[in-house]
Amino acid sequence: MNICCFDLNRTIIAIESNTESIASILRSRRDATQLPDAATPPDIVFRINEGQVSPNPSKHGSFQNDEITFIVNERYLVVAYWRGHPWRIDIRSYDCSSEDLYSLVIDPLLLACVARVGQSKGA
Repeated sequence: MNICCFDLNRTIIAIESNTESIASILRSRRDATQLPDAATPPDIVFRINEGQVSPNPSKHGSFQNDEITFIVNERYLVVAYWRGHPWRIDIRSYDCSSEDLYSLVIDPLLLACVARVGQSKGA
């Protein structure tokens, strides 16, 4: 498991992934500073498993409340836990390239989370 920590607009993000590709994409697309270690506890933890076998690619659905977000389709599964600190976002991709996964799922979630953390920190 590859683990990288980034500072993006004073929000500490940890990326735990079975490949290096998502961290590389984040470094190239966002003005995120990679941190040398995880000395500062993260605000958001992304756990990403790419290239998994889809349990049932014909199922689509979503659910959201104040504590959890659940999204599933034929390309990925997202489960986000908003209660407690840090927020945890688990993502499994099935038939989705790293670039598509980043553009369709991770980047929109990342930007929304960074904005919300910034509001709570008074940025």
